[in-house]
Amino acid sequence: MKSLKLNLIFLILIIILSRLLAFGVLEQWDIVNDSGLPAKPLGQPAYLDYTTYLANTNSAWHEIYRPIRFVQLAWLDQAEGLVWLQSQHAKPGPIFLNLLDITGYDTLGWIYILIGGVLGFSWARFFERRNLGLWAQALACCFPALIYYSFLVSTDLLYAFLVAIFYATSWSALFNKKWAIICSTLILLTLLLIRPNALSLIPILLIVIFKNNQIHSIFKFFFIILIILVGIYMLLYYLPYFWEHESNSVNTPYWGFYSKEFHEGIFTWLPDWCNNTFSLLVLALSKILYSVGLRPSYSDVSLWLVLARAAPAVLLLPGLILAIFHAHWFERVFIFFFMIPVYVGASQERYLLAITPLLLFWGIQFYKNIYYKFFIRNRFKVN
Repeated sequence: MKSLKLNLIFLILIIILSRLLAFGVLEQWDIVNDSGLPAKPLGQPAYLDYTTYLANTNSAWHEIYRPIRFVQLAWLDQAEGLVWLQSQHAKPGPIFLNLLDITGYDTLGWIYILIGGVLGFSWARFFERRNLGLWAQALACCFPALIYYSFLVSTDLLYAFLVAIFYATSWSALFNKKWAIICSTLILLTLLLIRPNALSLIPILLIVIFKNNQIHSIFKFFFIILIILVGIYMLLYYLPYFWEHESNSVNTPYWGFYSKEFHEGIFTWLPDWCNNTFSLLVLALSKILYSVGLRPSYSDVSLWLVLARAAPAVLLLPGLILAIFHAHWFERVFIFFFMIPVYVGASQERYLLAITPLLLFWGIQFYKNIYYKFFIRNRFKVN
């Protein structure tokens, strides 16, 4: 018991000290990110989407009726309804806009630092329950991406925090814990009002509902239909956002090639079928590498920052591969559906923040397996 208390104190100190250190470093030096802006604690937002958020803070919920209007127009004329929807401006989820409007950027910044610390502690406890040691727990507490997005007030940290709760409640619902399915549903509805990526989590909830034994079959049917209808509604709401994101992703290069070039084929000396097949495989592989941070900079970022961003891939990439083959079926389903939006558009490491603890866990397991196989086993091998 005493050892457990000391471990908890150690983790809390690590969380506090790492945040203080990051605060000082970000204040003292201009660390420019891919947006070309320096990241400053509670300073000017260092990402380009903030102007879009700021322009919509006073009208966060004004267009939540948009899918209803589309259905009305499409009922009379499908072409007219589609033209109207395509003419709409991209609209972010209303909850984050509300938070900005109510608290202001600076106040929300302090709240984010607190949320980031709580999330880091939760990741550490997740590792502890999976029998990883104290140093692995400390890594989870002060993982660089988690600290960085704790100081950058965007949807990334808020989304990661709620996805962690969604993961925990969904897992509990699989074991028929009381109220878990209700909590999981409410969290997903909240996520849908924050980021369009949450649409990919709907199949996870549907599977959980189907597997849950506390719900009668007839209620399961209506519950599933209701969730699907909510998903369709929010899909229509986010379609203009998706179209804009997709048009921007077309201009995102991978190793100097654009998506269009991959689809046309970059191995022109090969037969057409080989060219198309290998080009699409390279595009998929490139998006995987970009998503774990193994990518060049989109702007004039210092080489040491590019290397620092790529370093976590030493754990994240093997963690992703090992999880695909060895994780519990629910984790594999969770990772699969979560990552679909990551590879539909432009692929960046910040999109994986919410599932970082899962990838870190399996990345550590990967190296533990290597250590056991090539060191421990050989050390005690009898000739």
